[in-house]
Amino acid sequence: MNTWIKWLPVFLLTIGLATGQAAMAATAWVSVPSTPDISGKVTITGGNLATGSQVTVQIVDPNGTATRQVETADNSGAIRVEFLPGMPGGYLVTVIDQGGNEIGKGSFGYSK
Repeated sequence: MNTWIKWLPVFLLTIGLATGQAAMAATAWVSVPSTPDISGKVTITGGNLATGSQVTVQIVDPNGTATRQVETADNSGAIRVEFLPGMPGGYLVTVIDQGGNEIGKGSFGYSK
């Protein structure tokens, strides 16, 4: 019994770490850069999605016009969308899962 008590904290710590890593790995994420790259494109990325799942990427331009496109997560659970802004100003990006839940959002600015 003394040996069991000695190893109990190690066992509980191992279970806690494994559970925490699994929970963290399941959280989907979205990244939106604050400005376009040198070529003028904005690359929106996301990860920790279910393979083959579809998300809607919505981009609202400075005039308030929204464009939407559906993207499918690749085999690693990632998406990558390249966007070329057409007018100067602030843009808002929102990524939504199939259930209508917001996965993440961000904004970027563009100037000619």
